[in-house]
Amino acid sequence: MRKQRSRTNFPAWLWALFAVSFAFALGLGASAINAGWQLRAAGHRMAQLNRLEILDGKIRSAFGWADTVADHFTATGQGSIQEGNSLQDMAHASDLARRHWQELLAFAGEHTAEHNVAIRLGSEMSEALDRFQVATQLRLQGHKAASIAAYRATDLLIRNVYTGLDDLGDLSGQEQLKLSREVSARGRSVIRTAFAASSATVLLLAVFAALLWIDAHRRLEAETRYRSLFENASDPMLLLDAQGVMLDSNPAWRALTGAGQSNQSGSLRELCSPESSAALAAILEKDSVSSAELQLRNQSGEELVLEVSTTRIQRKRLGVRIELIARDITHRSKMDRLKAEFISLVSHELRTPLTSIRGALGLLASGRLGTLPEKGQNMLVIASENTDRLVRLVNDILDLEKLDSGVIQMQAVPTSAAALVKTAVNAMSGLALKARVELRADAGEMTLQADPDRMVQVFTNLISNAIKFSPAGGVVTLAARQVEDVAEFSVVDQGRGIPADMLEAVFERFRQVEEGDARKKGGTGLGLPICRKIVEQHGGLIWAESGQGKGSKFIVQLPLQAVQAAASS
Repeated sequence: MRKQRSRTNFPAWLWALFAVSFAFALGLGASAINAGWQLRAAGHRMAQLNRLEILDGKIRSAFGWADTVADHFTATGQGSIQEGNSLQDMAHASDLARRHWQELLAFAGEHTAEHNVAIRLGSEMSEALDRFQVATQLRLQGHKAASIAAYRATDLLIRNVYTGLDDLGDLSGQEQLKLSREVSARGRSVIRTAFAASSATVLLLAVFAALLWIDAHRRLEAETRYRSLFENASDPMLLLDAQGVMLDSNPAWRALTGAGQSNQSGSLRELCSPESSAALAAILEKDSVSSAELQLRNQSGEELVLEVSTTRIQRKRLGVRIELIARDITHRSKMDRLKAEFISLVSHELRTPLTSIRGALGLLASGRLGTLPEKGQNMLVIASENTDRLVRLVNDILDLEKLDSGVIQMQAVPTSAAALVKTAVNAMSGLALKARVELRADAGEMTLQADPDRMVQVFTNLISNAIKFSPAGGVVTLAARQVEDVAEFSVVDQGRGIPADMLEAVFERFRQVEEGDARKKGGTGLGLPICRKIVEQHGGLIWAESGQGKGSKFIVQLPLQAVQAAASS
């Protein structure tokens, strides 16, 4: 048979812990990554500010050179203060200053503090450079005083340009200082966060790994313990799938069926006889079976009878599995069958001579064959009564065995509860009259599914017992009513009652409340067991309620669905 492979299914709480741990580590990692991106953005901004400082210096240099040339030329009218054409140097410096300003303006963007300063700076610088050009043109035209005056008029613009350049430098310096502090703080934060994330991840993974190991170890121990119990169990055990294919078996099963150590798969259905088809269907379909009989043949061809109980288990990935535990009742089944056959044989063999004896004794007691002395007549009466008692005993034994073996089947038909009560009371009225006991009936209108003959047998038996143990002048009542979801019948007497420790024992075979009851009151000790068998085959319950010296009450309950089914017909 195929061996079942072991798979570890981690519990939900372990997966939840893993998810929480992973989310926590992921959060720390995300925080570290975010801090890293912030550091990257800060570094990019630092690079921008460095570029701003460079452009600020280039503008300052170019504008300063243009200013120097304009100042010298307007004042002296002479050539360059250095070698070369002074006006060409000024034009070149002016173009360079404007070009650097355009780079600054494009670089600064639209939503930065330096953008507004750059706009103002560009406007004032352009105006100053234009006036430098005007002043130098006046000098070339020979208007020295006008040229000097024009240049002197640019002093405020020149100061504003240098102020703007200073403002740009201050902005850059202040923001660089601020960013350097933030970068330093964020760097430390990134280091701490990264360290915490890595430490937490390692710790949580270590805890998770430990829990996994503990859980796997626990499962391995449980599986090993289960496997040990499975292999060493004295009762045969079997593991089936939902179709009845045998997946695994223990040595006790293999020894019982003679399967040996074969690992080939097979179906339990192939081993079972056709008589076990209903029991096998119940095993494969129901969640659990407490007791079912299977008949099968072992490898040697020997017939076996097994009493089995099963449990249906739903396993992840493996599907449905059915655990079956069996008990070999082959010997007990044979003994039960032999006992039933023996009892049936003896009972049937006793009936014929008993019938003849009873007829002969009745004929003698009638006086048709002659009269006997009074003493002989009394002996005949005693012999006739004992013969009747023996006939009742044989009949009760046969009925009980037939009920046990299932030979007697209940023929349930719609039946009136009032009719059952009336029939039973009428049948026992003669016995009640003889015992001077009043017999009463109290039945409501109610229809139920029942075997009328068998239920009358139950009620007459209960009434007979009640009459036997009631005092003269007592009252025995048979009542029927519907109580919630059941139909309830009760037989109440005013006799001596039943001790509490005997309320259940009276339903056992050949049990009497007192040892002398069978001799004094008559009866076989089988009436109540027969009543219980009949009631149980109707799906009902029967029990006794009593107390010493308080009378007895026997209650029969039948399920409501039987009542409803009959009422709707």
